[in-house]
Amino acid sequence: MELIIQECGNLWNENNTIQGTLVNDWNELKNASTSPTCNGDTVHRQHLEQMKRAITDLWAQLRDRRATLVKKIHQGTQLLLQNELNVIYQLQFWKNKQKTAQIGAPFDQKDADLDRIHADFDRLFDHISELRKFSIWLIGKLEEKLPMNNQEEIQNFITHLTDVIEQLNMLYRTLIDRILLVSQQPEPVLKTQRKINPVELHFLAADKLGIRQQLDKATIWVDIVTEEVARQLCAGGDVNLTDIKTIGTLSNEKEKSIQNKKRQMTVQFGNSKLLNVERRAPSGVKGNQCSKKEQKYVLLFRCSPLKIEHIGEINLWTLSLPVVVSVHGSQDCELYLTIFWQRAFGSIDYHDGNEEDTLTVPWPHLSQAIVHQFMSFTGAKVPLSETAMEYVAEKLFGRPQIEDPRRETMFITLEQFAKVTMSDEVDFSCWEWLFAIMQLVKHKEVLEFWNNGWLIGFISKYEAMEKMKIVPDQTFLLRFSDRVKGAVSIAYVSDSVYANDHRERRTFHLHPLGASELHKLSLVERIHKLQDIQYLYQSQNNIEKEKVVRHFATINDQSSVSTSSAALGYVKAEIAVVVEQNAFAHAKNTPSPQPLSNGDMSQLGQSYSPVVDCSSDNMEVTSADDYPRDPVNRFDARATENAPWAGAVNVGDIRLPGVGTFFSKKYVEEPMPLLDVADVARALSS
Repeated sequence: MELIIQECGNLWNENNTIQGTLVNDWNELKNASTSPTCNGDTVHRQHLEQMKRAITDLWAQLRDRRATLVKKIHQGTQLLLQNELNVIYQLQFWKNKQKTAQIGAPFDQKDADLDRIHADFDRLFDHISELRKFSIWLIGKLEEKLPMNNQEEIQNFITHLTDVIEQLNMLYRTLIDRILLVSQQPEPVLKTQRKINPVELHFLAADKLGIRQQLDKATIWVDIVTEEVARQLCAGGDVNLTDIKTIGTLSNEKEKSIQNKKRQMTVQFGNSKLLNVERRAPSGVKGNQCSKKEQKYVLLFRCSPLKIEHIGEINLWTLSLPVVVSVHGSQDCELYLTIFWQRAFGSIDYHDGNEEDTLTVPWPHLSQAIVHQFMSFTGAKVPLSETAMEYVAEKLFGRPQIEDPRRETMFITLEQFAKVTMSDEVDFSCWEWLFAIMQLVKHKEVLEFWNNGWLIGFISKYEAMEKMKIVPDQTFLLRFSDRVKGAVSIAYVSDSVYANDHRERRTFHLHPLGASELHKLSLVERIHKLQDIQYLYQSQNNIEKEKVVRHFATINDQSSVSTSSAALGYVKAEIAVVVEQNAFAHAKNTPSPQPLSNGDMSQLGQSYSPVVDCSSDNMEVTSADDYPRDPVNRFDARATENAPWAGAVNVGDIRLPGVGTFFSKKYVEEPMPLLDVADVARALSS
């Protein structure tokens, strides 16, 4: 394009020079022809003929330069059109990457790519201005009266150049509509009465348009509107931005532009807060009803009027990507689904209706989006593996077909992914299951397990049992439950040895632990206290659980300062973890352990965990937390007489040092008088 601009400049200079020479020679010829002193002079006549031939040659050169210049201007305009389309495509591509980056897709070259777009806009405005200038100048020259002018030819040139100027003006206006850009999008899920994360706008080509000084004084406002209003704005037509109906109230709704370190004009909204959003009636979407949780909003940014050369006064405005508004954490699953699907498959503008809600997307595309969302939401450093995504795919499609093992020809809709239950055995969809897992992994401790590769997670009970067939006794792994949302289960193997040295192996699955259970007693503490497990399963080499425990002990030492309970005037309490001994009695051909004697207090608290599921009998696991508890300082004394572990003292889920662990209340047959725990402690110590 630079070469064409240069050629147009050279042709313009030649055209200007030739036309100036031609005018001078013509005037000289005219004066010489009317001179009374040289009539009939042969030399003079020859001189006149020579001047006429020179003028004829100049006229031919001028016509050639005119035609060539018009052709070059036209050629440059067509090339500019192509260049502008490419730049707009690059801008759209940048915006799309910005959109997918909000669910974790990589966007490493964001700033560098934006700088290139800045430079491209500058060049385009320069080139448009240059070609427009040449066209206007040439029309002015064509309109000069020359005796040799062919009026039909001149008019054709002028008409053609006028059309070119219109095309250039159109290119100019098209670019101007895009010079205001949201370079830093708001967070996708907004919460009322909370600050919005910093939002940044960029003005492209401010210097080339000559509006830098105006921007120094301009004001930029932000409003929140419905997605429907955003579509009306993008549909075109004369719209008064000040009459736009807003749907909520924002604090710090206006800012001034500033110049960044790169001398680019920007606007920073860093202290805005969403104060409230008006209640909306459900709106129809493709014949369906869109729930309140699925309704999307848009931030509208508008600038005070600016005056631009060749255009006049304009009102610049732009829109953010769609956002949703949360007023309670219970809405998060649906709200994040709306954002996830829009960011993964939705449009970057508002011309395409609500298409993404009814899109049928290839499984490989959805799979990749899930991988990105998982890392973004949880903060994980380790992505979901292909094996993990195969497990997710089985939840949606069942076993893969032989001819399509990677499911590259499988398609899925939002309805199938987020509304249809995963199976007849559960009441939640694949998205609800995944979102609950992401919420669990987001917790610091579980995330540390994940990042260290100690949490396999996405593996079925059957596959876990298969892996456990060839591992040492008391090996365990951690998996996500597929029947309980947002819960992790400990699966482990236990070998029973009989008198004839016959060894029988069984796999046990502890009841899934959700965030609330892990808040009471952390996952690593449960693993540490559970004596039935010793080795954490790894695909390469198993590791001793004590290594895991030491790892977390180091982290806790570095991140927290312990406070002595005694210094605060309290007696320290502990939560014990043992396997319910009665669970083993349900395992086929497995004798029940002998109850503990009253005198053998050393065994108490050494082998408790939530009640297990013996996989051979397909028993579900329950938790001791499910049973009703006595007050912490009281227990039913006679209820312990027939318990499998006689001598254990029921104190809810608290173990007092030197007293004992709690027992299951299902062994209580009748109410008895309650005794003070201090009396029992004294009796036991004696």
